[in-house]
This record gives sequence, C-alpha cells and structure tokens, in this order.
Amino acid sequence: MLALVILSANPTIPAYRVSDDVNLSNIKYDDDVWRYAKDIKVTLYPQTTLLMNDKRANRLQLNSSAKIARVSSLYNSSHISIKLKWRDVNRSISTLENSDRYDDAFAIEIPVDYANPKKLPYIGMGSKGRAVEVYYSSTSHTRDRAFVAEGFRESIGTIDSSEFNMSISYDGNISWRGVLTRAMRDDYVDLNKSSVFPLSFAIWRGDRLGRAELKLISGWTPLKLQKKRGDETLISELSYTPKGSIKIGREIAQDKCSSCHILENNSTTIRYIAPNLSNIGGYATKEYIRESISDPDEVIVDGYSPKAYPKFLWYNVDENGTRHSNMPSVVLDKDSTKHLLRYLMSLKSKPTKGK
Repeated sequence: MLALVILSANPTIPAYRVSDDVNLSNIKYDDDVWRYAKDIKVTLYPQTTLLMNDKRANRLQLNSSAKIARVSSLYNSSHISIKLKWRDVNRSISTLENSDRYDDAFAIEIPVDYANPKKLPYIGMGSKGRAVEVYYSSTSHTRDRAFVAEGFRESIGTIDSSEFNMSISYDGNISWRGVLTRAMRDDYVDLNKSSVFPLSFAIWRGDRLGRAELKLISGWTPLKLQKKRGDETLISELSYTPKGSIKIGREIAQDKCSSCHILENNSTTIRYIAPNLSNIGGYATKEYIRESISDPDEVIVDGYSPKAYPKFLWYNVDENGTRHSNMPSVVLDKDSTKHLLRYLMSLKSKPTKGK
C-alpha cells in the first residue's frame, strides 16, 4: 500500500561499548552480551527505482509493503557487531532442485567516505565516485561476501574474509536474525575516525522472488558509538525534514515529473521510461533528490536492460563510456524546490503487521 505519509527518519542506533575482553569477532546472535544493546526500529521500503525483466517478480515487488526491522549494535576498540532482526513467516532457502526458489538474505552498507553528509552515496550499492562497502549473507550460506561498489554491478574491490564475519539464522519464531561483525578499521573505512557513521540495511524475501534489485532497503541511518565524542552533524542532516507543502509539491511534481516518473503506484505513467519514485522518500536523502532534480547527470542509477526495454533508456552512453541522463535539469525557485522536496520525501509505503 502506498500513501503520502510523514514517517520520521530512522532514529539513531546506539552502539554499546563493551570490554576489549569480549571477543566480538566470533559473537553469535544469542550471546548474552547482546542484552546490553538497545533494539532500534528501522523501516525498510520496497526498492522501486530498479526492477527486473521478470513481470511476476516486479508485480510482487511493487505491491509489497514496508517492513520494520530491529537493529542493535556492540563495539570495542577492535570490532563492531550489528544485529538485524526481521519478521518473515515464509522462510525461503534456495535449492539445486528448485530453480524458482530464492534465498532470504540481508545486507549492510557503509559509505567509504561520509565526511560530507550532503554527499552520501546513492543508497543502492553506491554511485560513481561515492563508494560503499557491501556485506551480504544469504540463507543458503553459499554466497556470503563483502565487496566495495560504486553502483549496481560496479564492484571495485573485495574485502578480505579475515576482516569480517556474517551469520543468518531462523529463530524458530517466524523471524530471521542476521549478524555482521567487522574490524573497526579495514583497508577502506576507519570507523574510529568519528563518533557517528551512516549505514543502511537491505533484506530479500525469497518467497516473493526477491533477488538482486528486488529488495527492501532502508535509508541511511546514523549509528552512534557510545562513550565516544565527536561531530554529530550527520545525525541532524539525516533527521532533517524539508519544510514545505506536500499539496503544492504534488502539483509541481504532476506538472514537472509525472510524464516520465511513476510517483504513486496508481499512476498512469508508462512503466520503465524513468525510475519509479513511489518509495523514493523511504530511502533517498533530501540532498540526493535535490541533486537529481538540478543536475541529473551527477548520479545515474543503472536502468533496465536495453534488450528487454529498447524504447525506455534512462540515459545515453557516449564513446568514452560516460553516462548522460535523458532527464533535463529542472529549474525551480527556492520555494518550489522546497515544496517538491517535501512531497517526494513523503512518498513511501506503510509498514504492515504480520508478514
């Protein structure tokens, strides 16, 4: 169900400081030390800007609701552990015998550079020049991996297996629990350099044919290392809600955006001609949206396969391999920009109980 809703940004996740005597590198989801960590609710939204050449899977994705997960964290001077728990009554594990069965899975992303909160990477595996670390674990445990990416299918490096540990398990009470432990410092990101850093979460539902792009994702969510001082500008940036009128913003969007973009799932706009924005407010930052409006070439998300949708290309590629958006820049005055941002940030599906 899609609605124009004002849901507050994901709250800050407090990482509880434990003794260096605690061996976090081998921590399990049910270890007693987790009782010190506070569970925080984080909302994940169906990723609708990218779909696949699979009509049934796309339909299931577009009709999905948001999901609430619970996140907690522990850290010491050498490691940080992050636990993600989400409800899923239809446990799914892929098998060699059934090619239509897909894994339930989860992933955690951390930007390589988050010094400037206004220039965070695109939430879906980063963007050109704005890399992210991606940690991925699936229920069949055949594809657990960690890598660095600058966009979907744009891996630029791998993270050594000695630097992290992941696990995923079913608790017998219709919920999955995933744990990531990584070194506080690796070859790409030093988490000791600040008291706050952003991370995002993704889950895949195998029973709904979820894989690759077809996932639920959160927006960038701040994690605060307790008992550590530092600049907390990131928290205020990610929790800020643009001021403006949703009603006026919707009118502007209908005039400027709706001929190409699906804004709400009841839209009559032709699918695939441009990114579907029906959940954009759930996982994009306001600065990413602002940048996409004024300078569409700055961050171009991979579009659909030209072979599958030859008439609907989001961008062109020049002789040097550089992508150029087919979207013209939109010139708006300050107030109109404010209203449009407010409306687009309100586009997100509601979480539902149960499944």
